[in-house]
Amino acid sequence: MVVMWILATPLMAGIFQLAFQMLFMASMMIMQFAALMMFMGRGRVYWVQAGETGVRFDDYRCNDQVLEVARRIVMLLRGVREIKEMGGEHTRGLLLEGPPGTGKSYLAQAIATEAGLPFAYASAPGFSNMFMGIGVLRIMMLYGKARKLSRKHGGAIIFIDEIDAIGMSRDRQTGGGMGMMGGMMGGGMGAMMLNELLMQMDPPNFDNGWRQRLIRKLGLKKDRAVLPPVLTIGATNLAHSLDQALLRPGRFDRQIHVDMPDFDGRKDIAAYYLAKVRHEEMPLDRLANDSIGYTPVSIKHLINEAVIHAHFDGRDAITYNDITRAREDHEFGLREPIRNMSLDERRRLAYHEAGHAVP
Repeated sequence: MVVMWILATPLMAGIFQLAFQMLFMASMMIMQFAALMMFMGRGRVYWVQAGETGVRFDDYRCNDQVLEVARRIVMLLRGVREIKEMGGEHTRGLLLEGPPGTGKSYLAQAIATEAGLPFAYASAPGFSNMFMGIGVLRIMMLYGKARKLSRKHGGAIIFIDEIDAIGMSRDRQTGGGMGMMGGMMGGGMGAMMLNELLMQMDPPNFDNGWRQRLIRKLGLKKDRAVLPPVLTIGATNLAHSLDQALLRPGRFDRQIHVDMPDFDGRKDIAAYYLAKVRHEEMPLDRLANDSIGYTPVSIKHLINEAVIHAHFDGRDAITYNDITRAREDHEFGLREPIRNMSLDERRRLAYHEAGHAVP
């Protein structure tokens, strides 16, 4: 028996050592896989606390009708409890549609600041991934964190820029005859993310926290589950390409078209940004007429370029000539040098350009 025990002891020790090594390697592989999934599941989402951006309704100019709708959205967010007591439901979605540079993300930041709620800034293309299911995981994690913050602050806002990247109509995703790989990468993954977004925007009533699930499983809670309020704000330049399931009531309940500013709007925007810089007497009516077709971002860029031009010219205040120079650079590009041209070539060029000016 002693001999058998002596022979068996090294064998048992080797078996236990091998089992321990295999268990250790398996646990390390599981931890690495979990860490990889957590890392890949974290999309480029920036969480901004209430008031951090400093953008308020007073900073949003040129469109009073849009601003009035935004104020009502804020009133609804602040009065969620009263609306539920009346038997209604809070607003779940707001779609901002319009050309680039018209201030859609700027308006979303102002809504979050005025409502005093945490604000998530996400880009829809950032949800895409080469691995199947990662985009769905990112959307789930985004809304899970939003509901967690909503319980703490009374609400949360998710802003998704370029939402057409994941909200495109399923007819467009599966069409086109791209083949098996194209259908899998485009229609398959895109449809999966769209379906997850549809479910997260209008989910069934359920207790998604582990504590609430445990309490309900123990039979200590039998009343109806109440989801914390989360407002989804989407921005797009291609509202006509979105899936109709996204546009139905209960998801994007309200839609706002943010259009280009008119004469009074351009004048208001120019006065707002001119108040932030040193400038001499400025003809705002002329500036509004000269900037037809400009977006708020373009007007801001125009004034900033005028400041840069005045700085390099050795002056501490801008004039309208600086505005004109910045506008010409914006519309026509940088001036081409003509110092190498002969006098006859300059004369012919002047005649040619004068012909463009004469109707």
